[in-house]
Amino acid sequence: MSSGFIEFDAAYAGGVALSGASSAHVKVTMQKPSDTTDTKWFQGLPTGMVKWSHLELILSNGPGNGTYGGHLNVGSSGPFLSWDSDGFQIAAGPTQGSGNIALVQRVDGTEYKYMVTLTFDVVPTTPFDAANEVEADKVYLWIKPSGTVTNLKCIRARLYWNQLGKG
Repeated sequence: MSSGFIEFDAAYAGGVALSGASSAHVKVTMQKPSDTTDTKWFQGLPTGMVKWSHLELILSNGPGNGTYGGHLNVGSSGPFLSWDSDGFQIAAGPTQGSGNIALVQRVDGTEYKYMVTLTFDVVPTTPFDAANEVEADKVYLWIKPSGTVTNLKCIRARLYWNQLGKG
C-alpha cells in the first residue's frame, strides 16, 4: 500500500486570504506537491481504491494583527472538497464532527499561527460527468471561518490519503 498527500502551500502559491469570508466559503486549490518545495518526491493522487483520512490546516493572522478569536465552521457549513473549481462536483465533506473547532495557537514573533486537523475518513468516487472533467492530482478545498476575520490567511493545507489495496 502507498500513501501520500496533496497540498496547498504558501511557499509556492502565496497565502489564500480568508478576510471577509465569514458569510461564504473560500476556495483553496490543493494539488500534488511541487518540485520547487522541500517535498520533492510524491505520487499523484490515485483516482480509485483510496481513502482520504484527514486534512491539516495552518492559518496565519499575519504579523502585528493580534489573535484570531473565531473558529472554523464544521458541520453543514464546514470544510468540504470538490473536484471542480466552482464547487459543484462535491468530492467529500463536510468534515466529521459538529459545531465549531477552536484553532491551536502558536506565536512566531509577532505572527500568530493556528493549526487544526479535521477528519474526512472517506473513499471518494470521481464523477463521470464529461462536462465537468476532473483535473489530475487536484481537488479544491472550501473553508469558512467564523468570527471577525482580519488578515487571516490559509498558508498550508494537506489532505492525506492511503491506498486500500496493493498497488
